[in-house]
Amino acid sequence: ESSGSDDRQVTLLLAEHPPRITVGRQGSRSHFLEPTPWYSARKLDIDWVNRGGGCLAHGPGQVAVYPIVPLARLGWTVGEYLDRLQGGLLAACRALGCQTGELPGRRGVWGRTGQVVFVGVAVKDATAYFGAYVNVSPALDVQRSLRTDPLDDTPPSSLGADVRRPVRMTAVRETLVRTLTEAFALERFH
Repeated sequence: ESSGSDDRQVTLLLAEHPPRITVGRQGSRSHFLEPTPWYSARKLDIDWVNRGGGCLAHGPGQVAVYPIVPLARLGWTVGEYLDRLQGGLLAACRALGCQTGELPGRRGVWGRTGQVVFVGVAVKDATAYFGAYVNVSPALDVQRSLRTDPLDDTPPSSLGADVRRPVRMTAVRETLVRTLTEAFALERFH
């Protein structure tokens, strides 16, 4: 939106990661449901990262959503940012036909078949980074080998399982850009 030291630009990165497991601040070794050799046999790197949330499996069929947001320059609190992010993620899932819901006091999106969006953010120097992981159509065997929801133990699922049909990755990316642009009240994007 502007440049220089008063830059209010939001950057949105979307990616698909190679197979790996990340463990956020709420995760622990106790959330691994299989013995260590099970993960080693699948050649899964395990990374301990500085984001909220617990243990997550990443790989093809999942979109990583990384908004980089200068909170102070936009005048947002971390809570306001999280509310906007959550609203944009919910809107995207609903636009794609997922029957979504939220759990009170929790971040993420749950469909009729389980949790389809996982939120894990971090803030440093008043800039939010990390964001969310949207399960579009991943293989769920590795995800189900982790306790991804330590509070309620709900199963991981995907948009494809929830809507009972294939969901195109291009449609998911396009919808995420549109709904997050609206949720963050951005006037223009490219």
